[in-house]
Parts: sequence; C-alpha cells; structure tokens
Amino acid sequence: MKSPLRACLVAATLFPLWGCDGEETPTDETSGADAGQMAMAPPGEADAGMAPAPVVPDAGWLAADELGACEAPADLGREPLVEAAALDLISATGVRPLHVTDIERDPERDRFYTVGAGGLFIVDYADGRLEVVGQTSSAGRGGRSFDKVEPIGGGLVLVTARNRGFTIYDASDPASPGNLGTLDIDDASGMAYAAPYAYVLTHTGSLHTVDLSDPADPSTVHTLDGLGNPWDLVIIGQRAYVADNSLGVVVVDLSNGAAPILGAAVAAAGSAQDIDADGDHLFVAVGAAGVEAFSLVDPDMPASVSLTDFGASVVSVSADQGLVWGANQDAVAVADASDPGAPLPQGIEPTEEWAMHLHAEGDRAFVADWGQLLVMELDRDQPAPAASVNRQEILVVDGANSGRITLTNRGGAPLELAGLSVDDPRFTLAVEKTSLSPGESAGIELVFAEDGEPVSASLCLATNDPGTPVMQVGISSSQSGAEIGIGEIAPDFVLRDLDGNSHQLSAQRGSPVVLAYFATW
Repeated sequence: MKSPLRACLVAATLFPLWGCDGEETPTDETSGADAGQMAMAPPGEADAGMAPAPVVPDAGWLAADELGACEAPADLGREPLVEAAALDLISATGVRPLHVTDIERDPERDRFYTVGAGGLFIVDYADGRLEVVGQTSSAGRGGRSFDKVEPIGGGLVLVTARNRGFTIYDASDPASPGNLGTLDIDDASGMAYAAPYAYVLTHTGSLHTVDLSDPADPSTVHTLDGLGNPWDLVIIGQRAYVADNSLGVVVVDLSNGAAPILGAAVAAAGSAQDIDADGDHLFVAVGAAGVEAFSLVDPDMPASVSLTDFGASVVSVSADQGLVWGANQDAVAVADASDPGAPLPQGIEPTEEWAMHLHAEGDRAFVADWGQLLVMELDRDQPAPAASVNRQEILVVDGANSGRITLTNRGGAPLELAGLSVDDPRFTLAVEKTSLSPGESAGIELVFAEDGEPVSASLCLATNDPGTPVMQVGISSSQSGAEIGIGEIAPDFVLRDLDGNSHQLSAQRGSPVVLAYFATW
C-alpha cells in the first residue's frame, strides 16, 4: 500500500476528465501517480466551458460484445521487466521514519549510497543481493535527513539537504562514516563533481563552486546566479547541463572550473527535474510530459529530438547503454533509446511504495522506492506488451451519460485487447482499436443509461500482457451524501498563491484546474 504522504483535492467540474495524482492528468506538477480517477460528464456540461464528451462512440469503433470474454489469453509469454532484488531498509536499519529519495553508485565498487529522511545509508550489491553495510543515523527519530547524494571516489560522499546545506562524508570505512565538514548552502539541491570542484545547485537559482582540494576544509570559491529553480545537473567535458524546473535545460561553461559562466537556456516540454546523459544525448525528466531527449551536436545549444510518455509524472531519469529508465513514483518504466529520436517502450513495472529516484546500469536499474531499495532488470531479448490505463477508478455523477479512458501499450511488442466487459448492464462499451504497437494508445468509450440507482461496477480488460493479462477498473457513484461531489459544480472562490497573487476559480473556466495540498513533516 502506498504511504499516505500526500493528499489532494480536485475541482473536477471545468474539464471532463480529472485525476487525483492520475497517470495522464493535464498538469505539469511534479507529483506522481496513485489513485487515478475519471468523472463521467453529465450532458450539457459543455455549456460551462468544458470540452463536450461524446454520447455515442465514434464511427468505426468496435463494440465490446464483438470481442471475446474478459479472460486471460492462453498463450502468454513472460515479463521482460522484473524485480530482481529488494531490500526493506526499515527492517535492515531499524531507522524510523525512513524515506529514501536518491540513490547513486560508488564509482569504484559495487556499492550504493542512498539518502532521505533518516540519513545516509551505504549498501553493497553482490550475488544478486542488497545489504546495508553502514549508515549515519541510528534507530529512532532525530536522525539527519538528506535530499541528494553524490559519491566521488576514495570513499568520499557528498550530500545535500534543503535545510542543512552541503556535507562531505568519509565512508572509506562504511561501518563508521565520518562527517568531514558542512557548508551552509541554503536550499541546496542537486550536485556534480569534477575534480577538484563540487558544483552545488540551490532551488533559489544559484550554482555554488566548492573547492574540495582539502575535503576536510571545503570552501565556496564562486557563486553563479541567474538560474530559475534548478534540481540537478550532469557534467560532460567542460560543460554542465542543468535540469531547471522553470527554465528547462541550462548550459553552464566550466572552461574555468573555478568560475563557471552561464550559457543558453533551452525550454523543455515540461518541468525539468532530473537529467542524465548517454553518448551525445541528454535525457531529461520533464514531469507529466515524460522524458525528453536533447541532441548535443551543438553542445552549447541542446536541441530537443524526442518526447516519450512514461506514464505518470516522471521525477527521475537515468540512461546507459542505449536504454533510458524513468521513475514516476508509482512505477519504473524503460525504453530503448538506441535511436534517441524515437525511443521505443520496453516495459513498465509498478512499485510497492514511491519510486523517487533510480540509477541505471545497462539492463539493470537500482531504485530508491521510499522505504526500500529495488533492483529492476530488463531482458532485451524477450520483448512483450505492457498494458496501462490512465484511470484506476471511474466516478459517475448524477446525470452522467458518457466518459472515456485510454489504454496504452508501454511494452516492446504489440498489445492485443482480447476481451472487454463491464458487470453492469446500464453500461455499453466500445474501443477505438484492439491492436496497439509499442507506445500506441486507444480510447475506450463508456456510455451509461442513468436510472437514478447507485453504481458499483467493474470494467474488465483482457490483453496479452504477460504481467497483468486481466485488468479491473472500478466504477462507482460519486461521494454519496457529500455536499459537493467529484464532477459536480464547484462553488466559486478566490485563492492566494505563494507569490501573493489572487486567483478566482470562475476566471479559469474552460481550463484545467487542480488544487492540491501537501502534508509533510
């Protein structure tokens, strides 16, 4: 079960399809997927500024009764993307609370460093097993919390925390890592290392150059301003490429390592929050837009060459040996990017908790999944389809007559829809197409005959996906007894944002609106 870290409130009346952390919710926010919901639209809602929902399926669509029964096909292959190893960090360390948000590999050995609420944890990987061999905190509350980690060799590890700055640890003896020093860098985010300098970003728009010639005596030698809200960076030769949430991909000239110079800023398709490189291409996690690839033919002006949908909002990306991996909090997905201009999906695998970050090495990815670490492996020689729907729950409001969900093939082989049904005779179904190539999508139309009675039903889809050949999507009435239910007209109100600007709901009529509140500690 997912950890109840966040809750969200959705005003669902200005657009026909809305999701609370849904897979294809129309937003660029950085949150990921959880219980995706769709509200079926009542007739006449288009007059309120929303796109009209069709009452009957489009011409040429196939009715559900023309398909077979909703049963798993007899001949299924095997899943190419599997969980090869897992480690419960809470059980292994005794630390609570413990939520890891970043993971990186020691460049000199099969050792990994992961950080989050609870501190820094050192993990060996051998013989297909993960084992904690060191940590900076002990059981109980009060352990330090870090956001990002960067091992630089020689047993040295760099960590950042938004409220604790930049710290250097000597983990050459993993059983007793020692704090060498801390710099007060406010709101620190991602970092990268090119000897003798560590380049440390801040969410407030700066890049700090830290001299680590003497790791026991770090010093900031330069601060570069002019960034927006940078999250992470990667260094290639004499350039750094920054994933900036507000500016896109920003180039920084490191010709003079002690005094970087700001270069071009190239807009991204969404909110850039993680970045990696493979060969002469950058791969950027751009939130709900997916993973965007940029060519470095001109290293001073990256050029976008593709945008790949990875399901829900992608928060982490890692590329290696022609594969690009993405974590969207709810799952891990992978695509063959041997042609970066046209990545081909290979698979997607849900995770038990919150997949926050990953580090890829060819056919294998190491995942920081909130309270655990995972190793995911891909068999490139056994491509298979992977079925994915953009809503996990459908809500029917009074007067609703139709709605649509989307089926997508996120695997590397053709997906065949073999059966489609719903266990409520008031619904009729139709599908746009039944055979989907890798990365292709098809609409599924639901038409409902309203009779005033409550709804508690299930939409069943049967495909040749070897991992989940039969999928169920719940269908239910909107919140009974609620004064305002999902899909109903929202009361007008004014909200003030963090910048002090006021926004009136009625002024946003016709546009997607998502209201979210976040609980943390």
